[in-house]
Amino acid sequence: MRTDTEAFTARRGTLATPIAFGVASVVEIVAVHFLVPWPWLQWTLLGLSIVSLGFFVGAIAVHRANPHTATPETLTLRSAGKVVADIPRATVRAARVHRRYGVVNATIENGRLILPTQDGTTVDVELSDPVDAVVPAMLAKWRIQGMVSSLSLQVDDPAALVRALTPPPAADSAEAPSRRPEPRPQPR
Repeated sequence: MRTDTEAFTARRGTLATPIAFGVASVVEIVAVHFLVPWPWLQWTLLGLSIVSLGFFVGAIAVHRANPHTATPETLTLRSAGKVVADIPRATVRAARVHRRYGVVNATIENGRLILPTQDGTTVDVELSDPVDAVVPAMLAKWRIQGMVSSLSLQVDDPAALVRALTPPPAADSAEAPSRRPEPRPQPR
């Protein structure tokens, strides 16, 4: 990763479902041991259960190892370890902290790219020009692709992402409003 790259993780709200499936798999392993009388089937089901636990751990690792990133030129959004969109920073018109709870799956709706966790989204970003986005899926027919002009995404530190996407005010414009003309002395 470049030295001028900032990473924005989205870990909050991502463990509840995998933990539930992991607990269910462990319960299944124990139940199968006591309920299935054939050793060959017990071992087969044990192997399948362990493989499924490996997939859950892998899915969590892929999500945690591939955060959204921002460089001075580009905001790169990721989902399931794949790049969803590369957004030129020059096209970011506005960014603000805004909680949304309705959608919990990555999708594109009405020109808005939504990259939530189970906790929804925390940041809204408006773009001046539409960009192409592809929401990944295991099967090609389930992938969603489209042009988006706004984004809603979950990050653990929404204020930091908003600060990173908001350009600092120009030095001249920051001083101009605070300067008042000196009053002229009145003639006597």
